[in-house]
Amino acid sequence: MSVPSSPPVATTEHGLLVPFGSLAQAIGLREALGRVPFKMKTIDHSPGDKLVELLVHILAGGMHLKELETAPHPLVQDHAVAEAWGQGGFASASGVSAPLRAATEQSVAGLKREVRQVLAPYRHRMLRDLSPAWLVVDVDLTSLVVSDQATTYEGADFGYMSAVDGPGKGYQFARAQLTTPHGGLVLGGFLHPGRTVSAQCLEELVALVEAELGRPRRRVEVVAARLEQAQHALTAAERAPASRARGSVFVRRRTKRLEGQRARHQAEVAALRARQDQLAADNVANPNSRRILLRLDGGFGDAAHLAWLYEQGYDFVARPHSHRVGESLRHEEGLRWEKISKNGFIAESQRTTLGKGPYPVRLFACRQWRGEAQPERWSALVTNPELRAATWPVRRVGTFYNERQGIEAGIKEGKGLFASRHLPTRHRAGLALYQELVLLAQNLVRWFRTLLGQPWVAAAGVKELVRIGANSRALIVGHGQGTILHFAGDSPWRGLRLPLRRHVAYQLWFPFLEDRALAAPGP
Repeated sequence: MSVPSSPPVATTEHGLLVPFGSLAQAIGLREALGRVPFKMKTIDHSPGDKLVELLVHILAGGMHLKELETAPHPLVQDHAVAEAWGQGGFASASGVSAPLRAATEQSVAGLKREVRQVLAPYRHRMLRDLSPAWLVVDVDLTSLVVSDQATTYEGADFGYMSAVDGPGKGYQFARAQLTTPHGGLVLGGFLHPGRTVSAQCLEELVALVEAELGRPRRRVEVVAARLEQAQHALTAAERAPASRARGSVFVRRRTKRLEGQRARHQAEVAALRARQDQLAADNVANPNSRRILLRLDGGFGDAAHLAWLYEQGYDFVARPHSHRVGESLRHEEGLRWEKISKNGFIAESQRTTLGKGPYPVRLFACRQWRGEAQPERWSALVTNPELRAATWPVRRVGTFYNERQGIEAGIKEGKGLFASRHLPTRHRAGLALYQELVLLAQNLVRWFRTLLGQPWVAAAGVKELVRIGANSRALIVGHGQGTILHFAGDSPWRGLRLPLRRHVAYQLWFPFLEDRALAAPGP
């Protein structure tokens, strides 16, 4: 008489990390992290293995590296998770910190390159779902604070820290995020010293957006109009009578001023002509342009940078950099106020200029009621004129800007849920590497919950997936048709079952899918 054998069973204390590991191997993530360059020897674990373990620690919501060994259920002892991520076992906490200490700028660049390649199918799927609408991108700067007395954090500096709402010492991390119906897709970021301000990061963030999403059509015609005006001004300056040089002292001084004006006009004409040629060349090299709408806070909203964005082809809804813009609008007559929130109101101004900006804009006054005991708070919003009133009425502009809370929620998620504010090293390149892994974790959780193919997982929030799913006991039961993850009775997900898929199917991206239909204007 033969006794039927029971199916093999393994136990894990980090249930959801097991299917995450299977998916990571299916999309080639483990191999990609292994290609990141480090000047390190491999003894028991390679630098790539340690990067994988650090990423798993972040996905589990770990706050500090020592928790790899000291947590109630240490990851280093969870062999089921290690096996799911393609390793025989995990390294110690000190071993995981070694790549952070050994990281170089080449390591950071290599990680960005590999991550971009791995996430390409997910990014293209998001773009496919969004086309032909506008691509809405938020950019922001967030602070990573260290102690004012700390002297060993490489590159840390004093500056305004939003985390403490005042001056402090630390770093600034600039990031860009694409808005999608399925949540934010983090495009990337850059680590800077603490004294860095938003405007200094705008060009690198725009370059990041264009590398990830494509470029808009450059507005060559507006630069051509400025060039024509500058050429007229130069012609007028060159017509000043040469006889002034033989006149009185007063006339000769006046001639010197005219010569200075002529030199400035010549420089402006040369700069605009070069600018026009560059934008025209960009358009020739970019037959499939995107329409990208940037949502910017006040740090990016000075007139010069908005004019540059306008020439680059971007649409924008921004908060002006100076608070005086909003104050100057409060006495304007004829403002027609519309309510956009419980205590917020917006009205369009008759003004069409911002500072010394060379292009017309739409300007809006905003006021926020803060109760009887406090005065109203006044501010302003500015958009480019292509966002016309017919399709972008006043209220839509205000509510659209308020939706910028999406990137603020993403920053809060990165700091609180994925512990980006807990700096695991004092080496600057290591910090930049760690922040890139946090951004990767934010994107992976959103991608993996769709790849798992279970409606109850796809409907779960990121916090639930990390705090509960990745930290719940589960049984891994194998049978003839595959493997199933059973969440145990002491888990909030008790009774739920998740098939472990060995193969993942997703749509690859081919060049012929990128055509002019994707550039059709949005609503």
